[in-house]
Amino acid sequence: CLKMQREQRALKNAMYNVKSETREQKRQRRNDIVDSILIILFLIDLFLFGLWIGEKIKESNEEKQLSELPEMKAIVARTDSFEVPCPAETPVGFYANYEQHATFTVTHYCGCSICCGTYSSGSESEAWGASGSRLEAFVSVAVDPRVIPLGTVLHDAEGRLYRAEDVGGAIKNNRIDLFVGDHEEALKLGVKKMELWW
Repeated sequence: CLKMQREQRALKNAMYNVKSETREQKRQRRNDIVDSILIILFLIDLFLFGLWIGEKIKESNEEKQLSELPEMKAIVARTDSFEVPCPAETPVGFYANYEQHATFTVTHYCGCSICCGTYSSGSESEAWGASGSRLEAFVSVAVDPRVIPLGTVLHDAEGRLYRAEDVGGAIKNNRIDLFVGDHEEALKLGVKKMELWW
């Protein structure tokens, strides 16, 4: 009888130990899940912080580029009220105010990936130039900065004004690329010659 009681007690103790181990395993599993969630949240926060830092660095670089082109800031500020300052008929000697002039080969482009490659924003009409400013259709031109510095305002024989706001790998010497903001329009306009003063 005593032997049976001891065996029953031993069996109860063994069952209690098994239950205790199961409870401990469940507790450990819960703790592991919580730890995993906390690690994932920390990594997400770290990734978002990295993106924020990247944006701040990009903004800082853009501001630095603009600060190195003081006259460019004034041009960007008056984009919406950009007016041609010459009269309907150009008076004699009007072009004498300009220091340089030359004849350029003019091509046309938009903001699409065909025209801009990896620099494309994905939109034909919305694009940003090397100067850091948004390009304006039939006003912004890509130039060779060794010939025409970025930020220069150019004037054609018909009284239209252009701004040198972009560059391009194929834009060398006396060649400029006029931003038109529409790929079909750029193809239709083709290649022209234009005399410019600046």
